[in-house]
Amino acid sequence: MANNENNISVAIDCNITYHNAVNVGVKRVTDIVSSLNHYSRRDDLPLNTCNINSIIDNCLVMLNNQFKDRIEVIKEYTGVPHIIFCSEGKLHQALINIIQLV
Repeated sequence: MANNENNISVAIDCNITYHNAVNVGVKRVTDIVSSLNHYSRRDDLPLNTCNINSIIDNCLVMLNNQFKDRIEVIKEYTGVPHIIFCSEGKLHQALINIIQLV
Protein backbone atom coordinates (compact mmCIF):
# COMPACT_ATOMS: atom_id res chain seq x y z
CA MET A 1 0.00 0.00 0.00
CA ALA A 2 2.81 2.43 0.86
CA ASN A 3 4.53 1.71 -2.47
CA ASN A 4 1.32 2.51 -4.37
CA GLU A 5 0.92 5.81 -2.47
CA ASN A 6 4.56 6.63 -3.19
CA ASN A 7 4.00 5.98 -6.92
CA ILE A 8 0.96 8.24 -6.89
CA SER A 9 2.94 10.98 -5.13
CA VAL A 10 5.73 10.74 -7.72
CA ALA A 11 3.19 10.84 -10.56
CA ILE A 12 1.53 13.93 -9.08
CA ASP A 13 4.92 15.65 -8.70
CA CYS A 14 5.77 14.86 -12.34
CA ASN A 15 2.41 16.19 -13.51
CA ILE A 16 2.92 19.42 -11.59
CA THR A 17 6.37 19.83 -13.17
CA TYR A 18 4.98 19.22 -16.67
CA HIS A 19 2.05 21.54 -16.02
CA ASN A 20 4.41 24.34 -14.95
CA ALA A 21 6.61 23.77 -18.02
CA VAL A 22 3.57 23.94 -20.30
CA ASN A 23 2.44 27.17 -18.64
CA VAL A 24 5.88 28.72 -19.18
CA GLY A 25 5.80 27.65 -22.84
CA VAL A 26 2.31 29.04 -23.37
CA LYS A 27 3.37 32.37 -21.82
CA ARG A 28 6.42 32.56 -24.09
CA VAL A 29 4.37 31.77 -27.20
CA THR A 30 1.76 34.37 -26.22
CA ASP A 31 4.47 37.01 -25.77
CA ILE A 32 6.07 36.15 -29.12
CA VAL A 33 2.76 36.25 -31.00
CA SER A 34 1.89 39.59 -29.40
CA SER A 35 5.30 40.99 -30.36
CA LEU A 36 4.93 39.75 -33.92
CA ASN A 37 1.50 41.38 -34.18
CA HIS A 38 3.00 44.72 -33.22
CA TYR A 39 6.00 44.21 -35.49
CA SER A 40 3.99 43.31 -38.57
CA ARG A 41 1.75 46.37 -38.58
CA ARG A 42 1.11 47.52 -42.12
CA ASP A 43 3.21 50.43 -43.30
CA ASP A 44 0.22 52.18 -44.87
CA LEU A 45 -1.54 52.64 -41.53
CA PRO A 46 -1.60 56.21 -40.24
CA LEU A 47 0.96 57.31 -37.69
CA ASN A 48 -0.08 56.82 -34.08
CA THR A 49 1.21 57.25 -30.55
CA CYS A 50 3.53 54.50 -29.37
CA ASN A 51 5.20 53.70 -26.07
CA ILE A 52 8.89 53.25 -26.90
CA ASN A 53 9.44 51.12 -23.76
CA SER A 54 6.85 48.54 -24.83
CA ILE A 55 8.25 48.49 -28.36
CA ILE A 56 11.73 47.78 -26.98
CA ASP A 57 10.26 45.00 -24.83
CA ASN A 58 8.49 43.50 -27.86
CA CYS A 59 11.72 43.56 -29.86
CA LEU A 60 13.63 41.88 -27.03
CA VAL A 61 11.01 39.12 -26.82
CA MET A 62 11.29 38.49 -30.55
CA LEU A 63 15.10 38.37 -30.46
CA ASN A 64 15.47 36.51 -27.16
CA ASN A 65 16.68 33.24 -28.72
CA GLN A 66 19.41 35.05 -30.65
CA PHE A 67 21.12 36.59 -27.64
CA LYS A 68 19.92 34.75 -24.52
CA ASP A 69 23.14 32.74 -24.11
CA ARG A 70 25.51 35.54 -25.18
CA ILE A 71 24.42 38.66 -23.33
CA GLU A 72 22.36 39.75 -20.37
CA VAL A 73 19.82 42.51 -21.01
CA ILE A 74 19.26 44.92 -18.13
CA LYS A 75 16.27 47.20 -18.65
CA GLU A 76 16.33 50.40 -16.65
CA TYR A 77 13.36 52.41 -17.86
CA THR A 78 12.31 55.62 -16.18
CA GLY A 79 9.01 55.69 -14.34
CA VAL A 80 7.53 57.88 -17.06
CA PRO A 81 6.52 56.16 -20.31
CA HIS A 82 8.12 57.66 -23.42
CA ILE A 83 5.31 58.21 -25.91
CA ILE A 84 6.20 59.15 -29.48
CA PHE A 85 4.16 59.71 -32.65
CA CYS A 86 5.38 57.31 -35.34
CA SER A 87 4.79 54.27 -37.51
CA GLU A 88 4.89 51.43 -34.98
CA GLY A 89 5.91 48.76 -37.50
CA LYS A 90 8.79 50.81 -38.87
CA LEU A 91 10.03 51.63 -35.37
CA HIS A 92 9.95 47.91 -34.50
CA GLN A 93 11.98 47.14 -37.62
CA ALA A 94 14.54 49.84 -36.84
CA LEU A 95 14.98 48.74 -33.22
CA ILE A 96 15.29 45.08 -34.20
CA ASN A 97 18.02 45.98 -36.67
CA ILE A 98 19.86 47.98 -33.98
CA ILE A 99 19.51 45.26 -31.34
CA GLN A 100 20.71 42.57 -33.76
CA LEU A 101 23.97 44.48 -34.23
CA VAL A 102 24.83 44.02 -30.54
